[in-house]
Amino acid sequence: MNVNWKSKNGHREFRIFRGKLIVGILKKKGWSRNAYGEYNGAMVQFLSEGFLNPVITILDIEGTKKLGKIHYFRFKGIASIQYEEQMFEWKYKSQQKKEWSIISDDDFVNYTISNTTQVEGEIEIEGIRPEVVLTGLYIHTLNRLF
Repeated sequence: MNVNWKSKNGHREFRIFRGKLIVGILKKKGWSRNAYGEYNGAMVQFLSEGFLNPVITILDIEGTKKLGKIHYFRFKGIASIQYEEQMFEWKYKSQQKKEWSIISDDDFVNYTISNTTQVEGEIEIEGIRPEVVLTGLYIHTLNRLF
């Protein structure tokens, strides 16, 4: 399945579209790395600890249940995602950081930036949960804070 994304407010908000219908949103909280989002009915929040190589906890939207963790390595452009006992690998596909992906076994998500202003792009999804699709956008935003 393919969907499109558009960024607003200096990459502090991402909206996910299927055609002209909004099917998801990811919003950063103020100037922190914390964020929350919803895609296809799945709602999560991201709470960050640490500076250069942060560890991010993925929680349910109420903040009461821990769903997973992200270990992000900024200078390598990679992250490991553990979500409900399943492991995923996130990485940039190019030096320009215009393409990135999440993979796990035969499942994947590919993200691309489709214009020069870097405010919109496409997401190609094959077998990955909605929460993990949001996680891929969230990790990309971590590069925008430094």
